[in-house]
This record gives sequence, structure tokens and C-alpha cells, in this order.
Amino acid sequence: MAVNSTLALQQVLLTIARQILKALEANACFIKQRRFEAKDERVSAPNDTAPLVENELFVLSQAWQAVWQFESATRMPLEARPMLRQAIAQNGYYMVSHEQGSSWLSQELQMLRQSGAQCLTVLPLRIGNSKPFGVVDLFHRSQQPAEPLRAEQRGRIRGLAAEIYARLRSLPNAHSTISFQSSERPSPEVFALAQQILAEARADWLVLSLLAEDEQLLRVLQYGTAEFLEPPRPEESFMPAEIVPIFQGQAWVNAHVRQSDLSEPLRDLMASYGAQSMLCLPLIIKGKVGGMFVICDTYEPRLFNADEISLATALIAQAATAIENARLYRDLERSLAHLKQTQASLVQAARLST
Repeated sequence: MAVNSTLALQQVLLTIARQILKALEANACFIKQRRFEAKDERVSAPNDTAPLVENELFVLSQAWQAVWQFESATRMPLEARPMLRQAIAQNGYYMVSHEQGSSWLSQELQMLRQSGAQCLTVLPLRIGNSKPFGVVDLFHRSQQPAEPLRAEQRGRIRGLAAEIYARLRSLPNAHSTISFQSSERPSPEVFALAQQILAEARADWLVLSLLAEDEQLLRVLQYGTAEFLEPPRPEESFMPAEIVPIFQGQAWVNAHVRQSDLSEPLRDLMASYGAQSMLCLPLIIKGKVGGMFVICDTYEPRLFNADEISLATALIAQAATAIENARLYRDLERSLAHLKQTQASLVQAARLST
């Protein structure tokens, strides 16, 4: 049996993304492929043959293991999610898919569109009859779970989430802050607990948000992985001027939020990732810039050092090789399919002529 090239590429890219996170002590990694139409050549996303637009980016894979401190967490008023408010009041939960069109779900539907997920499970967090302390948004990449979460599953997820908050020094019903030194990073056990939540919910990635006393939802943790090879997910974010030279093979971006000369477009791009620091490196395929890696540190403002950049570049080269090998394998499959079709047509024509 032939190996599924898409499945193999998916595994390679996610493995490389995780290796980068570990080696660079980073918290998010995005693999993006450039799609463009040129005079003599074309670089395309896997399994796609449609006409392409120059410098249009598509997300192939992403990996998160990020925690944000209270002061840098993304905020959203609870009133922007009326269905969540109702679920909190009724101690319930709900699921959202693209087919739903209620105005009460407008924020959740936007989250689905922006993330590329097919389904979202929303579970308010509380322990027993205590006051709710947050919410976990569980994203399903491919399809809606076959069955809803049972009561015992919801209980286990809530317990795991409470333990995560405790480990981040943000206890339920206590003062709503998360504070740790910039040099002090959460232990691996935090992400092991998050992985247990994903396994329990059969989800691909999750976002944990704290419910502050002023009824603001604060994103404090995001964890998990996703691949978007079939089809690749369009990148909705803009491209600051600093990014453009990457696609000309001239530079990379290595920046943090405390730099006084940071342009507003680049600062906005970093804010969209929740990044304190960001490293963008070219993805070079057969000597051409075919995309880029975006690597983020959500904990502290810093510049990635030369050794980290060299290590990331070496891992990115492995990703480029995997993408090119997958393309060659697909081309071979298409050629064989075309050959079989031609042979079948010739046999049919010979039968009709006799």
C-alpha cells in the first residue's frame, strides 16, 4: 500500500514545529507557505492547483503552548458572548459549528472562521457550586465530535483546568491575577494537564480564559496543534513592510514589543499572536522563498540569539525537504493516475473498433 503523502507531511511539520518550540523556548510556531504565480515557475500549497496570487500566505501547521501574564492577556468583555453568559448562569455548555447563524453566537462563529476549526465546544469552568472562574474553548479541526461531553467528562475537564490555574498562581475565586517573573516559565506539567483536557474532549487545541471580577475574559493559556494541508488555511493577517524582504531572500525579522523603533503594523501583527517577541524566518524550497516560519515568545520581550536562529534554520530546512518530497510524490501519483486513465481509454477505443 502506498504511503499517504499528506499524512506523512502533516506528521513531519507538526514534529518540526514542536522541536522549534522546545529548542528556542518559544510558545507558538506557524508554518506558512507562499502561493504565487510567476512567469516560469510556481510555488503552491500542498494539494492545490488553483491560480495563485503573489505573496498570498496560507497556514500549513501551527503549534501552541503559550501562557500569558495578566497584564499582557487578550481581553474580551463577557457581554460580547451572550451564549456563554447564559451557559454560565445555567451551569451548562454548548457546541458551535459553521452552520449555526444565531446573533448570540457571532463571536464564536468569528473564532471558528479565524482559526480554521470546524467545531467549537465551550465549557464554563467552576468547581462544584462555587463561582465560575473561567471558560475553556475547545477547537475541533476536522469535524464535530460524534457525541457530546458527558457529565463526568465535563467534571474531569473542569478539575484539570482548575489545577492549571492553581499552578499558574491564579486560584479559583481568588484575586484574578497571574503573575510570575519573566524568567520563570510554567512547568511542563501545565501543558501535560492541557493535553489531558484535549484527550478528554477529543479536541485539537484549546484556549483557557479567566473570568475577571469586571466580567472581562482574559486569555491566559493556549495549547495544541493543527494542520491545514487539505485545504491550506488562508492567512487573514496583513503583511507589514518589514516582512516583505523575507520573500526577497534578503532578511528575517527578529523583534520584541519594547523596541522603540517597532513599526505600528509590525506591533499589531505581534499583538494578533499575543507575542512579546517574534522571529520570522524564510522557508526556502529548491532555492526559492516558498513561505516562512513565525516563531513567538509570549512570556518576555527578547531578541532570539544567533544560535537559536541557526538551529531554527536547520529545522526549517528539514520542513522544506518534506514539503518538496510530498510535492514530488503527488506529482508521481498524478502521473500514474493519468497513465492508467490513458491506458483505459486506449483499451476502450480498441474494443469499440472491433
